[in-house]
Amino acid sequence: MKTIHICMLILGVLNSCNAQLGQGNFYRDSLPLSPERFFTIRTDEGTCMDLDISPDGRQLLFTLLGNVFILPSTGGKAVQLTKGLSWDRHPKWSPDGHKVAFLSDGTGTENIWVMNLDGSEKHVISNEGLNSFISGFKWSGPENKIEANGFNYDPNGIKKPESKNISTSIYPLLQDLEIPYSKAIVSPDREWLAYINLKVWNERKDGNNELKLRNLNTGEERCLVCPIDQWRENWEQFTFSKDSKTLWIGYGGKIHRIDIATGANLIIPFTADIQVEMGPPINHVFSINNNDDKVSYIQSGHLSPDGKNYVFSALSQLYTMELPHGKPKLLVDQTIGQFAPKYSPDGSKIAYITFEKDTIGNLWVVSADGGLPKKLTSSVGFYQQPNWSPNGKWISIVKAREPYNIVSSSKNTGQLMLFSSEGKMSKTLLDSVEINHAANFVTGGKEISFVTRSRASYLKELKTMDLESGKTTIQAHVDHFAKEVSLAPDGRHVIYRIGHSLYVSDISLQTDFIPTLDRGAKKGQIVKVNPILGGHGAQWTKDGKSFYYISKSNILKSSLFEISSILDVSNSLDTCIGANKKQVVPPVTLAKIVLPFKKKVGEGILALMGARIITMDDIGIIENGTLLIKDGRIMDIASSDSLSIPLNALKIDVRGKTLIPGLIDMHAHNHPPENFFPSEWWAFNENINFGVTTVRELNAPLNQLGYAQLIASGREKGPRPFGSIAIASDQFQISSLEEARFLARTEKANSALFLKVHDAYSRKERQYLAIAAKEEGLNITGHASPINLYGIYNLSMILDGFTGREHKTGNGRLYDDVGQLSTVSKICHTPTLITNSGDFSPIQYRYTSLLNYQPIKGLDYVAEDNTKKAIGNKNLMGKDSRGMYYAKNLAELFKRGVSITAGSHGDYPGLELHWELWLLKQGGLSAYDALCMATIRAAEGLGLQNDLGSLKKGKIADLLVLEKDPLRDIKNTLTIESTIKNGVIYKVQRGLMEKE
Repeated sequence: MKTIHICMLILGVLNSCNAQLGQGNFYRDSLPLSPERFFTIRTDEGTCMDLDISPDGRQLLFTLLGNVFILPSTGGKAVQLTKGLSWDRHPKWSPDGHKVAFLSDGTGTENIWVMNLDGSEKHVISNEGLNSFISGFKWSGPENKIEANGFNYDPNGIKKPESKNISTSIYPLLQDLEIPYSKAIVSPDREWLAYINLKVWNERKDGNNELKLRNLNTGEERCLVCPIDQWRENWEQFTFSKDSKTLWIGYGGKIHRIDIATGANLIIPFTADIQVEMGPPINHVFSINNNDDKVSYIQSGHLSPDGKNYVFSALSQLYTMELPHGKPKLLVDQTIGQFAPKYSPDGSKIAYITFEKDTIGNLWVVSADGGLPKKLTSSVGFYQQPNWSPNGKWISIVKAREPYNIVSSSKNTGQLMLFSSEGKMSKTLLDSVEINHAANFVTGGKEISFVTRSRASYLKELKTMDLESGKTTIQAHVDHFAKEVSLAPDGRHVIYRIGHSLYVSDISLQTDFIPTLDRGAKKGQIVKVNPILGGHGAQWTKDGKSFYYISKSNILKSSLFEISSILDVSNSLDTCIGANKKQVVPPVTLAKIVLPFKKKVGEGILALMGARIITMDDIGIIENGTLLIKDGRIMDIASSDSLSIPLNALKIDVRGKTLIPGLIDMHAHNHPPENFFPSEWWAFNENINFGVTTVRELNAPLNQLGYAQLIASGREKGPRPFGSIAIASDQFQISSLEEARFLARTEKANSALFLKVHDAYSRKERQYLAIAAKEEGLNITGHASPINLYGIYNLSMILDGFTGREHKTGNGRLYDDVGQLSTVSKICHTPTLITNSGDFSPIQYRYTSLLNYQPIKGLDYVAEDNTKKAIGNKNLMGKDSRGMYYAKNLAELFKRGVSITAGSHGDYPGLELHWELWLLKQGGLSAYDALCMATIRAAEGLGLQNDLGSLKKGKIADLLVLEKDPLRDIKNTLTIESTIKNGVIYKVQRGLMEKE
């Protein structure tokens, strides 16, 4: 077997190796971000405080905002022991009372640290990876050793296997507890068991958490604090005193001492001056250009066999051009979308697919010079990925079994079919293949390659079929996230894409096992090709000696010979990318496509006269106002009696109606297809119908820029999208700052204004992304998982300078400490309350019945008991519901000055944003404040406040014409007569979308 290695190739820039944390830097903070802002937060409230009491009972350790404090057990002024960017938690006294151990992410991942009682001599004693101490740790024995995960750690960092003492284990005592429970502890005298029941986010019934106490001698159980909170999904450290007579716990923002015998509950007062350190703020402001533009996203393309011409799909139309500097020419004049063009082997014809409606279309062939196309398919279908056989007699194609939607995307497969290029016959080769990969003819047309997926495996399989015998052979296993897998004509080399990166592998190098094609396989030799701005649509040249791909509007070509020279090296990784590394020649630019297009904006002057105008700006409310729009922007706005209207204006009488800014959804998931562009997308239509003119897509497809330009051109109806891929740890590796910079750079090239980061990354990896976002001029928002094993650990993204934070915090209420931290940092919280409300079925009933609106996408069934519940509840949420619990908390934070914006999560596009506003209003806000969260505050959260969010002279003309005033009743946001975007009027359509 050859020596296995992985070479990470960035064209023009090669990554450097990331050294492991060694003994030389083991005892120092190794977070990559440096603090640049310093604040003092004075508070007497704490959120999710860990708590421990000293062995002598005289002092307390507790946590505030990721710092450890010490406090007399009678209360008073707390003293801060740790500070900095690290997030410190779970402090515990040593048995002798002289040391404190705690968990901290100061090394980049969470490890055990030890310090003196005054905070001095702070040092780390473990060197573990991500999520290594979810179960915590404990001090053990007179030697002051620490037990965790089956090991003993001494204060010098020496790690040895732990000898288990089964008699002291708590686990046998937990067998009959109320399940699920969040935290359980046993008193030192082993007489008492205290635990808190857990109410997970999908619990549909009573949401009360309860602190219960069980006598382990008698089995008697009673409540100590019932309820102690609601809808909590985790709990922090609480403790018994050493004499087992009292229990110490933090809840309700305070520290509590509870007497075990009597149940007397005493609040221990404290004040604390929290010295907070933060990274630089990431709050960039952008502008929107409504002028004509050039296409900067090419969906797909193909090089002619002689290499002199290129055919490509842009704005859902086909163009051909001479290389390298020819002017693009429209190939076929059709009103339907045209995609995936492929030259025939002799270059005389071009095959392509169309979408006539949604993702339903046909396979066509047309002369390479244009003219009248010929349809090869006899019936419409979900056709994708055409390819010619080397002799030009056949065209392979994948026909998906069902239309694309987010539910079917993970399970949809297709038939692999052959159509004769003359349209005389067709045949099916296979009934179940992956739909995101083309079927390539290899080995001179004797075989065809394709990708399949096993229901039982996370990996996919690259296979070949002998076209004469029908025998299939597995060539490689394929990463779950790999797209556009393409086997070269020689049957040896494979190119594929994961994210914005391209990978090349020679699968013939492995003879004794099946290679795996992933982001850094330990089996198989792989080269990672990272174009400066990312790449997609990679294809082989006719001779198979090179491959070419699309990078923004550039067509780049790389030599297989250069990459093969790296694949054939049998040295180690260090040699590969170190001093003796083999360089790869940068790609050749075959063409830079220049294709202008006109943006769709309202033309001329439009006057909306006599409305009540809620500007959401300093102007306030104009009772009898006129708004002038010119060429897509607000020309003027004032009271009707003070504004003169140009003679050439189109006048519309809107007396009795109310104008508000267009709504901005700060957390949308519209899930349009990634491979192609449908002629219309139902979720986009629903947004416009419900007055959402701008969306922040937080899991955008990689063709997001293509959608943005299609919508801007008016060829696709929809809200103005600003999107970013969801950077999640299972798909994107961020082991270095350079990898983070690549992600930031490619997302910016794909029109993103921000990065969206999931919280499963280590602190170091998240900081790499924050640094990269700052460098590229992007904002950054972090996903906060509702099931968070670390409590409020992911609030550390506030310390890292993040622009925003997504979803509610699943650990109960946020108190004054978090409120002040959010205010001084200027972070924007987008809670998406409605998606975790627990009341979707009753809400669904109102959607289908009370609104008299035809259901879409599976909303046509509602259980009868839910209709009764919906009728009996006049408000959106019941007063004791989970949604209301979190809505009240957010309303309180908003009143403290915390920036909060409305996001729907997109389960029911368009409409769901209205529900979010209603719920926020119901939580204790005014209707005006609720509207702020989907208008001006949302624009500020996006960094687009200079163009969007309010009705003001010079801003883009996005607004709604409402039949009724939403300030009198927030539910009047649904009385939409018209949605105006870029000065273009869209009359609201109801119930016209067909169900799939």
